[in-house]
Order: sequence, then structure tokens, then C-alpha cells
Amino acid sequence: MDIGSFFILLVIGSSLWVTFDSHSLGAKKGALGGGFFDVGPATWLFACLMFWILAFPGYLATRPRYVALARGGKS
Repeated sequence: MDIGSFFILLVIGSSLWVTFDSHSLGAKKGALGGGFFDVGPATWLFACLMFWILAFPGYLATRPRYVALARGGKS
């Protein structure tokens, strides 16, 4: 497997993880009270597939807020 194939699999795999994880945490547009990363799972998937280098770290930074909401806390 060459480096290009590995990167493509990494992007697709991590994008799918973001989609399922955000869905399981109840992410939806408006759930965080606004902001650039306040989107739903489908938008996260599209963003990660198209702009992985920005969107994947953005999701990782936003994820604790989704976790807090899923546990009944405030974002």
C-alpha cells in the first residue's frame, strides 16, 4: 500500500467515525448555540471528506461540547 492509498483510507475512515460519533452524541445544527462548528453529522461528513485537514481537528476540538450535551450538561 502506498502513502496515497493510506491517506485516502485514513480520511475516509476518520470521516466515517466523525459521522457516527457525532450522530451518537446527538449533534445537530444549533445544538451548541451557534458557531462555525455547530453542525449536524451529514455536514461533518461532507466537511471531513472535503476539508479533512481543517474539519477533523475542528471536530476533535468541538467533541467535548457534544459529550457534555449528551450527558445533560451545558456546552
